[in-house]
Amino acid sequence: MQTPTFNRGISLLIMVLIAVAIFSVIGWGQNPTVHRERINKILATLSAESFDDSVKNLATDELFSNPGFHTAPKFPQICLETMLSNRRCVKVIEHLRDMEQDERRKKLRELFAKYLEIQSTAIHTVLRHADDPTAPVNNQSMLGSQGAICAVMFATAESGDRQLLLEQFDQLDKSTEKIEERIKKNEKAHEPILIHVIRGNYTPDNRFQLNVLFLLEKTIANHKVLGQIERESVIAGLRRKPLQIAPWNSETTWFDLVGRPGLGANGVSEGGVNYTFYEDWTGSDLSHNPTNQQRLVKKFRELVAAQEK
Repeated sequence: MQTPTFNRGISLLIMVLIAVAIFSVIGWGQNPTVHRERINKILATLSAESFDDSVKNLATDELFSNPGFHTAPKFPQICLETMLSNRRCVKVIEHLRDMEQDERRKKLRELFAKYLEIQSTAIHTVLRHADDPTAPVNNQSMLGSQGAICAVMFATAESGDRQLLLEQFDQLDKSTEKIEERIKKNEKAHEPILIHVIRGNYTPDNRFQLNVLFLLEKTIANHKVLGQIERESVIAGLRRKPLQIAPWNSETTWFDLVGRPGLGANGVSEGGVNYTFYEDWTGSDLSHNPTNQQRLVKKFRELVAAQEK
């Protein structure tokens, strides 16, 4: 039997999906003046935040949803772009980049544990409420905590800390196993869409995982592993694309211009970092095949882990 709370949750989810589809077509805040005001408001908020404030607020969903990254394909894997569109995430990543190595490693380990615990607690709260409507309702955005996890993994990869990134992957595996065990205890009693939403949000998507492993080895400049990754990518039919990430306090970022013609008369602000990322699976042999996508991620992880032996 569906509870009123669950029905409201489904209605909200449908409304969000419809909104994303509309924004994909017309562009969010296409009026340049309106969107510029939003950017200025975000910049004012973040300028007033200390690093600790930004860390505390990172797992909220406002800046992941807005501006966000809206695209036409159904259920695309865009954890990477969604995270990088969030200026608070970029601010945290930039701060971590400037830390001394030992201090950064300690902070990255602390933050990953923090956000993973927030995400796990949210999911278990959702499942408990689905089993028992009298149990507390989840108020934590899974999008927010997923994005925060992505930011920490990205910063770890960019720091070139292979051991720590592999440790984070192992922790994700353990958390995933616990959640799957919890789901399977009463899966038939849960609405399929609830399970679909949970499974789509409790870890970064396959494409994000692939890209942080690539970013790690590119940062380290391990040409042996990069060559092996390239061969596997060619076999899978994957393509890479360049993407410039402007500083968090830039007047205009690449994400500000997506679907908003006329906003940035001068284009993307200067001073950004140039990256190369694997594009979506569309056009590859792994498109719409998450099992084989996961196998490729596992292959990448094995190639990276072999360097630690």
